[in-house]
Amino acid sequence: MQNMSIQSQNNKRLAKNTLILYARMLFTVGISFYSTRLILANLGVSDYGVYNVIGGFVSMFYMVTATMTQAVSRFLTFELGRNDPKKLQQTFSTSLNILLLLALLVVLLSETIGLWFVNTKLNIKPDRMTVANWIYQFSLLSFVLEMISVPYSASVISHEKMGAFAFVTIAKVFLTFGIALSLAASPIDKLVFYGILVLAVSVSIQLMYWIYCKKNFPECQYSTHIDKVLFKDMFGFAGWNFLTTCTSMLSSQGVGIMLNMHFGTAINAARGIASQINGTVGAFSRNFTTALNPQITKSYATGDIAYTTKLVCRGAKFSYLLFLFIALPCMFEVDFFLSKWLTEVLLTLVFLSS
Repeated sequence: MQNMSIQSQNNKRLAKNTLILYARMLFTVGISFYSTRLILANLGVSDYGVYNVIGGFVSMFYMVTATMTQAVSRFLTFELGRNDPKKLQQTFSTSLNILLLLALLVVLLSETIGLWFVNTKLNIKPDRMTVANWIYQFSLLSFVLEMISVPYSASVISHEKMGAFAFVTIAKVFLTFGIALSLAASPIDKLVFYGILVLAVSVSIQLMYWIYCKKNFPECQYSTHIDKVLFKDMFGFAGWNFLTTCTSMLSSQGVGIMLNMHFGTAINAARGIASQINGTVGAFSRNFTTALNPQITKSYATGDIAYTTKLVCRGAKFSYLLFLFIALPCMFEVDFFLSKWLTEVLLTLVFLSS
């Protein structure tokens, strides 16, 4: 009876968190799409393409962040399920120290090999190369900030505080919308101005996570201590995920770089639009799994294997159906969506999106 009561509460919390995430998504998708329309109109196809290829190159390092995010979230959620505050704090500090070390490694690689690649291999007009280097530095700094804030955002998800998670996402969308509106009045080069404002938004979002976690989660206290056993376990868990994340990132951002090297920045603008559509479609299933994953890990940590298996099976079915529900209309009517979204529909956009 007690297990049934706990499962009932978990199901209610799952339904509530899922509804919060979908409400957030429906609220933000329209604003995000309109923001992209304004940004593209103000920057122009070429500069928008420059930002996408530079951002895409930097985001290839996200294979490290994405892998560690999954590992950190898994270990934090597991310790929450075991209800061990001391181990939970050790897990938080160890994960943050790991990410600080990885961030330092990423910066070293980015400021040497990465900088050489941007200046010698990417197909960017010579008169925009200085601007491209500024965008590269802004994107790199934004990435490092997001990287070291992973334990904080993972803590929010592990505690299933989807209301806070939704609030931060909505705040980011509105700040991005503010950027789109302000570009027309830029006092400097519009692309540089855009890069500065995007970095400012990134700083603001990370501060929101840090402040919220410090106030609400006692385990989010930094310590220089690294648990060697936990360090090994985290890298062992992350290693398997790294293979999947690496291939996925290379297939997406790697293609963008190759397109730039052969066809120029205009095609990257087209791919940027296509990627946003693809990301929005995928988010319909990711929102559900974001709400579901903490419960799967917690139920496993408590030894309730039957309920864990039930959640996994149901989650796989529902996430597939949610993806299919939005993907089918986009596949068959992409030209209609683009014509309503953008002021001028390019055949390239239609081809890449479909």
